[in-house]
Amino acid sequence: MQPDNKERYLELRQFLARAEKERNVAAQALVAEECSPGAVEIHLARAWYWIAAYSSARQGRNIETWEAVMPEIRPAAIRFPAALPCANWQKDLAEYCRMASVPPVAEAAPEENRQHLRMHLQILGSTIAELERDLRKEFSIPWIPRGAIWVLVSCLLFGLILWLGYEVFRQKGPWHARYYLNRTMTGEPAKSGEVQNLSVKTDLSQVYSAQFDTCFMLKDEEDVTFELGSDDGSRLYIDGIKLIDMWQPQPFARRESELQLKSGRHHLRVEYFQIGGQAGLSLNVRRRNGAFAPLDRDLLYYPRDAAGEDPCR
Repeated sequence: MQPDNKERYLELRQFLARAEKERNVAAQALVAEECSPGAVEIHLARAWYWIAAYSSARQGRNIETWEAVMPEIRPAAIRFPAALPCANWQKDLAEYCRMASVPPVAEAAPEENRQHLRMHLQILGSTIAELERDLRKEFSIPWIPRGAIWVLVSCLLFGLILWLGYEVFRQKGPWHARYYLNRTMTGEPAKSGEVQNLSVKTDLSQVYSAQFDTCFMLKDEEDVTFELGSDDGSRLYIDGIKLIDMWQPQPFARRESELQLKSGRHHLRVEYFQIGGQAGLSLNVRRRNGAFAPLDRDLLYYPRDAAGEDPCR
């Protein structure tokens, strides 16, 4: 590549790099429970701004206002999922650009709004990837730089060693799960074993039930509020005491209950059944007057005997 071409490539590439950086920040904000949807939308707008700046820079122009973002983006070249057609995407993007000059509202994003934002992140990511491929092709930039193949091979080998070490030494669970081909958790489980979370996305059948056990460790005595959510039915037991009971067919619903727990180990059991349609299960806690959040992985550990009388002894 000639020096002039290389400088031109690097100049254009920095626009896409900034767009990717803003997209990554938006993705991190979307995962963080304390972030508002407005915070996500602002970074989405900034990412599209840099894509628009990239488009105008290729034609030797500058982009100076948010109003100039929309005309610089080519919707015809973007792949839209069926759930988010082009017209809806353009309407959302115009709102995001407007939000870029307004402070975000400090409120949690509902799950349906988060799913909508995830689709925008998906479109944004695929658009950046396609623009980068076209740019590399135009300037004859190889996908793997010459002379760097040995580095790639070394990284792959190192990653393989790390993965093997993880498989050998990784911690269990922290949940022990049992899945049954009925809604009453009777008979022999169809499958069982350790799981990382309350997973109810299975290939068992339309009608099934599940039982999840883990051990919850507290350093000090404190009041803890548990929030259980499910579609269909669910129950929560703490040290054998039924704390929340939603054992009926239902769309996704949440219920909470507070309990004073002493310091030490506590046995958590979540029971669930599904009779068709959508499936979902969640368990969050609120501690020390904070916000609801998933259980801290560092406070959970795999039960020694989930079927025993005292799994967390």
